[in-house]
Amino acid sequence: MRSLYVEIPGAPVAQPRPRVTSFKDGQGNPRVRVYDPPAASKWKAETRYLIQVKFPNYKPMEGPISLRVIFYMPRPKTGWVSTQSRREKHLPHTKKPDLDNLVKSLKDALTGAVWKDDSQVCSLSMTKVYAKHSESPRIKVLVQEEVARQCMGELDERI
Repeated sequence: MRSLYVEIPGAPVAQPRPRVTSFKDGQGNPRVRVYDPPAASKWKAETRYLIQVKFPNYKPMEGPISLRVIFYMPRPKTGWVSTQSRREKHLPHTKKPDLDNLVKSLKDALTGAVWKDDSQVCSLSMTKVYAKHSESPRIKVLVQEEVARQCMGELDERI
């Protein structure tokens, strides 16, 4: 079973809503183009590049994948009670951006570098917390190639 562990430095970036623009093609017919905002595209490209630099000969995984992610978000600059006990804890981050949009952006960034397609992810664990006072914002990622039955082996149908 192959696995990959990586820490991505910097504040996590969420997947924004797609942008839409309309234009006329060469024959005067109206067309629509949908695209990612430049900041999101830049972050995804930088993240993909980081993976390629850290793991230069890495071949993307092809089978079912288990993904474990922890997003360490920046602490607010104001309004943060900074008692010693709160400074060195990973407190839950319950503000925007939404956790699902963070993981969408990350999965898009890892496509082609870590796996062939993000639809391969069959098991997902994700957490969003504030970084400790002594830490920088970052993302911890653990990707494991799974055997299909292992991916389903932990399934608890009492949900």
